[in-house]
Amino acid sequence: MATSLNRSTSRIPIGDPDEFQKIPLLLRDLPSEEGGEPETIQISRKEYPEHTRQLYDPSRIVNATAKIQDCRIGIREIEGNTITHAVTSPPYNIGYDPFNVPKQLNLSGELIAPVRKGYEDELTPEQYAALLKSTFEAIDSKADPEAFELYLNIKSNYKGGCCDLPFYMLELMPERWKLLDVLVWRYDISFDPGRGKYKPLYEWIIRVGYGDVDLPELGMLDWYMPILKGNSNERKDLLHPAMFPRELVKRCLNESNRSAKLVVEPFLGSGTTLAACLEMGADSIGFELSEKYLSDIKKRFKRVKFVGNGLFKRA
Repeated sequence: MATSLNRSTSRIPIGDPDEFQKIPLLLRDLPSEEGGEPETIQISRKEYPEHTRQLYDPSRIVNATAKIQDCRIGIREIEGNTITHAVTSPPYNIGYDPFNVPKQLNLSGELIAPVRKGYEDELTPEQYAALLKSTFEAIDSKADPEAFELYLNIKSNYKGGCCDLPFYMLELMPERWKLLDVLVWRYDISFDPGRGKYKPLYEWIIRVGYGDVDLPELGMLDWYMPILKGNSNERKDLLHPAMFPRELVKRCLNESNRSAKLVVEPFLGSGTTLAACLEMGADSIGFELSEKYLSDIKKRFKRVKFVGNGLFKRA
């Protein structure tokens, strides 16, 4: 595989491995967000105009549901064990807020407010681990008993001259979830004005699951896909500061190479995963805590162009 990609290989140096230290889990530090009746957006393919639906089976209804609710509560309210797939990109928790930083307008030094505002992602390591662990447990409680898989998009954390890889997350997952594959989302390098440095060229997609799943002969695929820039059609007029493209969701789901009963997205953000599932013809449900992204979710739904029949197939 390395040869086909024109990459060199080398052996791991001989020596003792670093001592493994588990992250302490303090679940009490991050209680679930209670609250009243969650606001819900629900849309089905049958609601679209006839000219949009005419190429598809009119008897088949595809639903997408977005809830402004703590996912750990909402997921446990799903009826039955119907979750076969999950695709998500949790908060990176790296203090990412360049969109909150005022920018210099001209040489006079006058500052202007940012067009987009960032989001809070500065939990302590214990709180962040607790959030992910309890989310994974909620998903597992409603997962299909025959087969389930999750695609987790996350980046490495560069801080203090070090690179922290995100694979400790495997320790936070239910015991029956096994590591199935590691995929690489590669994109163009870009400059981060908020931090005054260049961003990494890639992000990880950790694929885990259990049961009767379909695995390719050659794993660890390297997908090139440009990030969504501010002037892209998919990102136009949206508020969320860090969204991934619909195509990434489609690649993940197609990689599963099997049909879905229900796709869940615990950290919905701007609604990317649900919009992709609508286009692919798969039922989906997502949860988001911040009401300010409701407008993004509604816009993503309106921009959907149906192209799928509900069947996920590997390229």
